[in-house]
Amino acid sequence: MIVKPKFFFQKGMEYIGKTYILTLKYNDSNKRQFHSFFKIDPFTCGTIWNKIYNLVPDLFYYHLLWALLFMKLYSSEALLCKQVGTTEKTYREKVWKIIAAISSLKPKIIKLENRFKMQNGSCCLMSVDGTDFRIREPKPFWSGWYSHKFRGPGLRYEVALCIQTGHIVWTNGPFAAGHWSDLKIFRTWLKHYLLPDERVETDGGYAVFGRKDDKCDRPHDYCYTMDQYYAKTNVRARQETVNRQFKEFNILHDVFRHKKEKHGIVFDAIAVITQLTIENGNKLYDVHYRTYNV
Repeated sequence: MIVKPKFFFQKGMEYIGKTYILTLKYNDSNKRQFHSFFKIDPFTCGTIWNKIYNLVPDLFYYHLLWALLFMKLYSSEALLCKQVGTTEKTYREKVWKIIAAISSLKPKIIKLENRFKMQNGSCCLMSVDGTDFRIREPKPFWSGWYSHKFRGPGLRYEVALCIQTGHIVWTNGPFAAGHWSDLKIFRTWLKHYLLPDERVETDGGYAVFGRKDDKCDRPHDYCYTMDQYYAKTNVRARQETVNRQFKEFNILHDVFRHKKEKHGIVFDAIAVITQLTIENGNKLYDVHYRTYNV
């Protein structure tokens, strides 16, 4: 059943500990508090719930708040279930059902063909980067899990944004961070979906022994003016902004304490949430970018 944003706001503020919830106003102070506990606004909560409620007919709208609370705070289940007034078993069951339902939206929300939106003739339609997340040390020990970004075991994902819109149009993973380089992941999958004359914007890591891939434009490739340099810099900075937004959910920022097989479901769910947040008006900054085939 479709639920209006005001019900998410009222229920969320109740979980936060606010009294007199029916008279609360959606002002800046309450917006910040809601965001600090659930990461997204009540309007995006409504959008997500209206897309998944048919997938979880035995659940209620406030279970979405449970899942957001879990992913944003990533506290112990004992603390979180006390906050929402339920048992650990019930909390765990409902939360993972919601996360799986959001994750299943990925093929409908994050679509590679969306890279053509607002096309202006540029040969580069996407920016691409890899991002790593911490996990517990798997057993038996294998150096392939080692991520040089935080000097510990981790999982790596590939993320691509449409340059013209800033929307997430591709994610791929998880991969063992030390075994799969950014370039190796790109060459194995995404590269084969590009048009013959299409390239992607990347950082300087997309090279092997100094030799780049012909489908990758690194920071100083085809950069002849300061305007081009600043445009390419802004594209990469916006890519890092999205990577940082993923990690504003503590479940992706802290060491993932659940089985690593669940990490992909969580990442896909958060990627979907992030994209829906962008579509709901919290868009990233615009980048004035145009390149031509050479």
